[in-house]
Amino acid sequence: MAVINFDDYKVIEMHFNENDQFNDMREDGLIELETEFNFNFSLNDAQDKAVVEIRVILGEYNSDNQPFFLTVIMQGFFTYNTSEDEQSNGFDTYLKGNSLAIMFPYIRQIVSTLTSMSNKFPTYTMPTINIAKLLEKSSE
Repeated sequence: MAVINFDDYKVIEMHFNENDQFNDMREDGLIELETEFNFNFSLNDAQDKAVVEIRVILGEYNSDNQPFFLTVIMQGFFTYNTSEDEQSNGFDTYLKGNSLAIMFPYIRQIVSTLTSMSNKFPTYTMPTINIAKLLEKSSE
């Protein structure tokens, strides 16, 4: 058994808006988007269950070089197995890096699916990210 288990997830919000002001489609058809990530970790009182919420915002609605504005909010539910934590690092240590890495492919799939359904722009596949660097940047 693992130190943390990914029990389930749910999508809280999926929102896609075409930007009517967009007029700057690249010749190669590729899309470059402003990207914002926010995340929150909540542990229960017993410190053995957690909810991790990720909010991803892509694009800008009032910009002529961003084709759309998209928001996805997702929650992941995790359990800590104390008996498997042989080095006693604690739930928080395992949760931060691992939970985001576990949840990120789900977010990427949601973004790809939503953008493909617009039928106006090419499907947008979010690039992979360095989770450790993202966490480091957020703690500054």
